[in-house]
Amino acid sequence: MMKQSVNACKLRLFPLLLLAMLFFTACEPDEIFIDEPSPVETEVNNDAPAAFQQMLDDINALRAEGCRCGNQNMPAVGPMQWNSQLAVAANNHSADMASVGQLNHTGSDGSNAGIRLEDVGYNWQQYGENIASGFTSSSAVLQAWINSPGHCRNLMGANFTEMGAARKDNYWTQVFARPR
Repeated sequence: MMKQSVNACKLRLFPLLLLAMLFFTACEPDEIFIDEPSPVETEVNNDAPAAFQQMLDDINALRAEGCRCGNQNMPAVGPMQWNSQLAVAANNHSADMASVGQLNHTGSDGSNAGIRLEDVGYNWQQYGENIASGFTSSSAVLQAWINSPGHCRNLMGANFTEMGAARKDNYWTQVFARPR
């Protein structure tokens, strides 16, 4: 009888041990990001930083296939190019959200994405913005945006030709635009 209760105890502990192992491995970030100050750049470099190149590639693959955003079918559209001015505007907004600890499309100074784009010298015709918080990897935040109908429509917006993105702490900003 004693052997049976020991085996039953072991069987009850196994799921708990498995759950603990999953918890501890899931809490480790799968990407490391180093926040660097990014003043408004005087020289425009339109190569995506390594941390965001995969995100841009994944977005362009999605745009090439088309997808369903909520209940709306989105047809295939052309690719977006990385734009460092958009990335600077995204970084400025992520840093602002991190400094006030609040997820909001409106900056602490009352600005919107259009004003932030003008502040970095980008002459826009149309823009869109995705924001998020709490994600520790670019793949996780991108999947969350794909799963959200409004954010997904921004990703698939045929009028958007350029993109920039940034992360400060766990505040993410993605800016889409079409220049004039």
